[in-house]
Amino acid sequence: MKVLHICNVAGVGGYLAEFMAKYHDIKSLVLITGRYNDYSLSTEFVKNLDCKYKEFFVRCWLKGLFFDIIHIHGEDKTLKILKQTLPYRNKKIIIHYHGSDIRGRWTEKRNRWKYADKIIVSTPDLLEGAPEGTEYLPNVIDEKICSLYQKRSKEKDSCFHVDHEAVKVASDYCARAPQWRLKIHDRKAQPLNHFDFLKKLSSYEYYIDVKKREGKILTAMSLTGLEALFMGVKVITWDGTLISDFPCQHRSFNVALKLKGIYEDLIK
Repeated sequence: MKVLHICNVAGVGGYLAEFMAKYHDIKSLVLITGRYNDYSLSTEFVKNLDCKYKEFFVRCWLKGLFFDIIHIHGEDKTLKILKQTLPYRNKKIIIHYHGSDIRGRWTEKRNRWKYADKIIVSTPDLLEGAPEGTEYLPNVIDEKICSLYQKRSKEKDSCFHVDHEAVKVASDYCARAPQWRLKIHDRKAQPLNHFDFLKKLSSYEYYIDVKKREGKILTAMSLTGLEALFMGVKVITWDGTLISDFPCQHRSFNVALKLKGIYEDLIK
């Protein structure tokens, strides 16, 4: 089985390609262009075509002719064009949504996702309003990189929060313990590459994982929250719950096993 990933939202395509090869000997390639290289990640499975969108799509289309499954991350406007071209009519295509690309937009985007053979979402809250048959695939993280920071000493009573329109909520959670000291990080004002960000995150005792979109708190753990847990940082979730153990459903082996089943069901 050969799988072509198009785009690499938050590095997830690259992680999935790596773990599917590691556990199930499934060959994958992840194609990106500069616009979609969210975390500036580069692995043996990721190839940056570094071109404009139209050229990127054409090159993905040509490359996809040699793959069994096309696994698209977020870029749903390509679905109709792919499915209606003769060589792709019998090819299996997955659309994998990761957050704001579909949250609250299922009706609006019906004329896009309806061309997919399978729809996957990365967090449970995205299932609200989703069509029948949509599956939740737990997010995966770069376990290899995160493991480098697992044994770093943590600054006692230190709290870290990334500004996603919920600083007031994070401050309220932090105020529960007077001794806690809160550090707010603005990724736009203080951009860090992914590796430097993980190193910084791993030095804190707590991570406050709360985000807002359009004034509403998102009811799902973020990738950053998962990375924090894997590195031994305790996480305060969107509803104020304190978690210290990495959830087993997000372990790479378990996610790869579930994705293998999805792939196999598609090409039966």
